[in-house]
Amino acid sequence: MIFIAIAGPSGAGKTTLASFLTANFRDEFEHIRQDDYLRHPDEFPMKGKYKNWEHPHNYKFEVLYEHLKKLKQGEKVLSRTFAPDETVEPHEFYLEPKQYILVDGSLILTNEDVASMFDKKFYMDIPPELMIERRRTRSNHFGIDTEEYDREVTIPEFERHGMVQKLQADHIVDGTRDPKTIAHEVRELILKPK
Repeated sequence: MIFIAIAGPSGAGKTTLASFLTANFRDEFEHIRQDDYLRHPDEFPMKGKYKNWEHPHNYKFEVLYEHLKKLKQGEKVLSRTFAPDETVEPHEFYLEPKQYILVDGSLILTNEDVASMFDKKFYMDIPPELMIERRRTRSNHFGIDTEEYDREVTIPEFERHGMVQKLQADHIVDGTRDPKTIAHEVRELILKPK
């Protein structure tokens, strides 16, 4: 069983990559999303006038670490999706101990215990302006100015907490390219013996 981290800034294509691999090679890959381990937003710190969704302390990394250990032991793990508020119903699902366990998240390598579980570490790299452009196309459930939020919170917080992951990565991937090209390239790197 090979554990794979896909780190990088928001909008870099981490989830797109992991979703493509799991959809096209379903029997080989299990996909775990860091965002499913978010704490309740009431616990998030403020940064200026915004609730800071980008801080490492917002994640239940201790739960993710336990889940990864169980998967490594060959056990199925009951997990659940993140519900940002009472209007969204989380759903439970099982994580299966497959040949490749993909974990994607913007801060996935910032926790020492979780980072120690990975056999291969990828960092999806994009410039801040492309991150803002890609995030602008996402739906905004929170009624905020996403570009202002990104400039005041997302980018500075990632530079503060997330950029260090680039130094930990085995492979730095140019996230500005075609997602299918990236997926095929990354799959080849995953299958290649270390």
